[in-house]
Amino acid sequence: MKSQSYRLIFIFIIMLLFAYGGTRLADQSQIVRTFPLDTTNDGSSYMAKLHFLYEFGYHKMVYKWYAPEGFRLFETDTPGWYYFTLPIYILLKDVKSATFVSLIAIYIIMAILFFIIGKIEKLSQLETGALFALFAFSPMCIGDYIRQVRMPQMFSWISLLALFAIIFYFKNKKIDKRFFIISPFIALLILSHQLETVLFFFAGLPCIFLIKKSLRERAIILISTLLGILMSAFWLIPFLLNSANSSMLEYAEYAGSKWLLDFSGGFKFANIAAIALGIALLAVFALYFYKNKNLKSEILFFSPIIILDILFLTRLVVYLPIIKHVYIDAYMQFFAFFFLFILFKCYRKFNFMKYALILLPIGFIIISLIHTPWFVAPTQEELDSLSIFGEVNGTYMFAGNWSARMYPMALVSYAAIYYPVNSRMGWSFSDNIDHRHKTAKFRKAFLDNNKEDFLRLMNELKIDEVISYGNDCYKLREFGLHFKAQKSMLCLYSIE
Repeated sequence: MKSQSYRLIFIFIIMLLFAYGGTRLADQSQIVRTFPLDTTNDGSSYMAKLHFLYEFGYHKMVYKWYAPEGFRLFETDTPGWYYFTLPIYILLKDVKSATFVSLIAIYIIMAILFFIIGKIEKLSQLETGALFALFAFSPMCIGDYIRQVRMPQMFSWISLLALFAIIFYFKNKKIDKRFFIISPFIALLILSHQLETVLFFFAGLPCIFLIKKSLRERAIILISTLLGILMSAFWLIPFLLNSANSSMLEYAEYAGSKWLLDFSGGFKFANIAAIALGIALLAVFALYFYKNKNLKSEILFFSPIIILDILFLTRLVVYLPIIKHVYIDAYMQFFAFFFLFILFKCYRKFNFMKYALILLPIGFIIISLIHTPWFVAPTQEELDSLSIFGEVNGTYMFAGNWSARMYPMALVSYAAIYYPVNSRMGWSFSDNIDHRHKTAKFRKAFLDNNKEDFLRLMNELKIDEVISYGNDCYKLREFGLHFKAQKSMLCLYSIE
């Protein structure tokens, strides 16, 4: 009877979350027809860089962003997802469709890897299906992957899940030459996304290293890891050499350390949710360890995850090198996986767990509905505005206040794909720190009505034309710039 009740609970979880996840995917499928322009949107950046790979090639100079100097493609961005999706782009000949098909393909691969993990851990197919549904259609994954289309981060979970499967398989088995299968997946992870790579090396890989006492086994772990790093060296070495000079580390430290300590505005809910998840992870570990026959080895195996969780909850991570750059979203997805994984390993020990299993998908959907907006389709007026890029002749830049429906970063991505124009800005961390600071001052001078600084910075940055929105168009005229064109909501002014 108890087994039957759990069976019904898992069917409930799968049906409810697949219905909600399917609805979200159907809504987001509008991206196939319409380029996303709103602020809740990272996907347009990735679509532009996918197009750059097709148009220019790996490590080639791209002048459509950060003109006139341009930037070298994938000098700081990981190339994994772009190469995964490039064949789809070549086949479909549409960057929007290729991105959405890639998203679905990654979900399918993730599902397969969950079932492999489920088989290793002796979970039933229903248990594994429910585990996958809870992870794949959690508020974090719905928000980050489906709504914001953060494809490189999503793609990194293919490698992470494969690595976890290998580690779980060898947890209670002797490590031999078969363990070298981990090397290509370590390389793929490094080439997929930096944040998940840091978390894996800090708290994933040490799990298997700590539990093995044999020098030979530990040597195989270290050698296979080094081999994986060497396999990614063609990208990793240039990345390490150039990242210090780019704006990436400055932004990453702000997005990592500062966001974890910021309980104001939009960060308030994210931090509260992350703390709740961190506490829940410790609680489920305590339940898992309760009356565990292999208590010592289980604690040792999962100790890196627990230590990372404690460092995160106490915010001591913001003082640790490298890991202080990890964003809150990456932590939450990492902890969510282990929370759900451990929950499914121990739920039968405690009768009250069935209520938690029922409430989890309901809570996930409520949180997602409250905090994750639906796809914002541009109006015809907004679409008409895009033709302004057909009037651009020189290096352009955006200035002014913008609608949440028309995000300059999304616009610069759209223009780079569909028009032969060069922008002084871009949506990447491949620019240097001085450039990022100067462009920030340029935008601030405009908002502060500081004509002198605005024109000086326009000259220093070698900006020929400025695009603005709505009433700010009049300010460009007052600053002495020459009117060139007006397309619906957007206007174009030049320096001469």
